[in-house]
This record gives sequence, C-alpha cells and structure tokens, in this order.
Amino acid sequence: MKHASMMQSLALALLLTGVAGLAACAPGQSLAGMNTAVPTIAATAVPAATAAAGQGQPPDAVPATVPTEDLIAQVRASVPQGAFTGFRALPLTVAKGAQPLWAVISTGQINFDLQPVTSHFLAIYTLAGNKWQELARLSLDVEKGGPTYVGEKVCRQVDIEPSHVWFVVNGGMGAHGGAFELISFDGKMLQVDVNLQSASPGMGSVRDVNGDGQPDVVLDESDPYVFCYACGARKVQFQVQRWDGAQGKLAVVDLQRLPASLPEAVTKPANRAVELAQGGLWKDAYASIEEAMDAAKGVPGDTTTLKWDEALIKLHADALKETLTIEYPLIQQVFYGDYAAAVDVMRQYKPAEIFAADSPLVSDPGVQPFIESLSQHLIESATQALRAEPDLAAAYFIRGWGEYLADPASAQARADVGQAAKLAPDDALYAGSVAALK
Repeated sequence: MKHASMMQSLALALLLTGVAGLAACAPGQSLAGMNTAVPTIAATAVPAATAAAGQGQPPDAVPATVPTEDLIAQVRASVPQGAFTGFRALPLTVAKGAQPLWAVISTGQINFDLQPVTSHFLAIYTLAGNKWQELARLSLDVEKGGPTYVGEKVCRQVDIEPSHVWFVVNGGMGAHGGAFELISFDGKMLQVDVNLQSASPGMGSVRDVNGDGQPDVVLDESDPYVFCYACGARKVQFQVQRWDGAQGKLAVVDLQRLPASLPEAVTKPANRAVELAQGGLWKDAYASIEEAMDAAKGVPGDTTTLKWDEALIKLHADALKETLTIEYPLIQQVFYGDYAAAVDVMRQYKPAEIFAADSPLVSDPGVQPFIESLSQHLIESATQALRAEPDLAAAYFIRGWGEYLADPASAQARADVGQAAKLAPDDALYAGSVAALK
C-alpha cells in the first residue's frame, strides 16, 4: 500500500479519523468469494438536487437524506450504454467536519455483448458547491479476478484502520462462483488490497477473529470439489489477515509456536496444538489449545500468539465439525483429523467388502465417479497426519485403503494396513484386512 507524504497523511488522518465501527454502505443490509494482493502483510460535475453543499457530518453518521438521482445520471453517462443493469449510490461514514462522501458501484451482470467488455467499477464522489465531483474510480477488472455480477447490496464499508476508507465487495463470478475484493481509499485513489476468487459466493468477510476488537480479513479458501460441487464434501481452509500497524499493511496470520518465556504448562500443549493442526488433526489440536488457554489464565506475559493460535484452530475446527453431517462423512472425518471416527464408518463392512473393486464404501453415485480424487485426498491427508502423530494406527489404515483404491495391487497399501495391525494388535478389522489382502 502506497502512502502519501507526511503532511498528506496528517491531513488525511484528520479527515478520516472518525471512520469507526463496522458501517454498511447500504445501511442495514448486505449479502454474505485466489488471494493476490497481500504480502506475508479528472473531475466532472453536474448540479445536484437540493444538497447541503460541503456540510460536515457528525461521527458515525451518513448523509443519507441527500438525493442522488443526479449523481446516478452523471455516472450512467460516463460509461458505455447498456454496460450495466444499474448503479447504487452508497452514503459513507466520515469524520466530524469532513466533506461528505458517497461511493457509487455498478450493479447487475456484465454485458458481455459489448466489446471491449466493461468491468464493474467503484467510484468515490463528494459535493463541491451544489455539484457532484468524482474523487476516484477503480475498475474491478474481470481479467484480474473482479466480479461478473454485482448485486444491489453486496458492497459494505468496513473498519480495518482509520487512515483509509475501506470497502468489501462480495460479487459473483460465472454460474456459482464468487469474487471478493477488499478495497481501500486513501483520500486520493482507490486500490484493491485483497482479491479472492472462489467456487462459491460470499467466501470473504471482515470480522474480529481473535477477540482483540480489531476487525480481520477472513478468506474462505475451501475446496468444494473433493467430489462434485453439489456432492457436499468440502476440504476446509481459511486464510486470516490482520492490519499490521507497524508495517502499515495487511499481513497473513499463521500458526506459531509460543516463546519460551511462558510456563511449560502453557507452551507444551500450545506447541503440540500447532503441530497437530499442521498435520490436519484439528479435533485434537483444538482440545490441546484449549488446555493451553486454561493453563494461561492468570499467567503474566504476552499471550498474543497463544490467542491467535487458539483463534485459527477454532476457526478451522468449528467449520470442519459442521461438515460431518454430509451423506459421505468418512472423508470429512479425515479432514477433521478424527481418523478413529473415519475407520468406524468402515467397520460395518467386512474386510473383503472394504478391499474390493465394488466396495459399498465407493458404490454411491455421488462418490463412484470420483474414486481417484477420494484416493488422493485420503493418502495426502493421512500422510500429513502421520508426520504429526507417527503411531496413529487409524491413519495408516485409512492411507492403506486410499492406496488400494489407487492400485489394488499396491505393496504400500499392504504395508500400511500391516502397520495399523501392528500398532493396534487387538483390532479385529485391521487383522482381518491384513488377511484379506494376502
């Protein structure tokens, strides 16, 4: 993010300091979208109808009573005819004494019959005398991940930090995809700070993740194509970004081990939770991080990293837990990291039925065409889990079955099932499966 000079920044801070709280561009309503923007963190005018020209607004108030028909007409005249279905003027929250601001966003479906195609845009306006003046305009370039469809109320003004005005646009892309963009205005120009293209709409949001009172950017990068889009299986993955005031930019938040300055009663379960989460063992990771949180109560020292670890683990664990009710829960239990529960799904069948080309575990019409994908996810997930928990018998068994699905003659499949039986010698399913694979 580029910053203005010191004097410009000071003036801008005075202008925008009052932008506080989460304020809707369209008050009271909003709609609940590959990240390209974040490091690891000429004016025209026409008369306006009966407006209080340049009148400052009190904090947290918007100039909602000012008619915007002339503004919409001015904007409509500035774009090719028929490019968009409509336009929406959004009064913005500004600082006390600052000039009123409005955002205008194009709405509807992009008209692909026009050549060249005109992408959606967001523009900022103010009143100069009794005339509308454009301060900045930004094309939401469809070639760079911008939306092909913008609903009437998918734009919101959000609070990230006070030196800029911030917006989110949760638009649509294609048949059912989404395009989320986080946009900032520094008083002179608009820029896209975060862009997320996703298979589903509404996959980006701004909310306080770790309870520190500071809104964070949450990008849902989950994969709904484990099988087919409508099949329900989903590999959950989030990215969280926070405002780094020292660097003056957004930064990705990752799981981190705790500093040794904290007591071992806190660091041991917390660091183990990080290891488990990195292995995709989210269920156990959440239990371990909660143990660390309990141990940290009343303990002096900086617990910022601990709280972030807890927030990130909880974010994933909660979302994964919600996926366990789909019609094919086995794969979701694997993603959740509950390998014992995944094996329990298989226990209703005999080993000869599990390790068979026509296994009832893959005969479902929603699964059968996607056996290759199922096999790949089982192998990758179990391998990741075994790095964090090398003696997890159930993970060996799941990986062995995944190897078998890929190649019924696989020596690795037999080795993994054999290792599961060795680690859990009293488990009849594991022992029977070793015999069935001979």
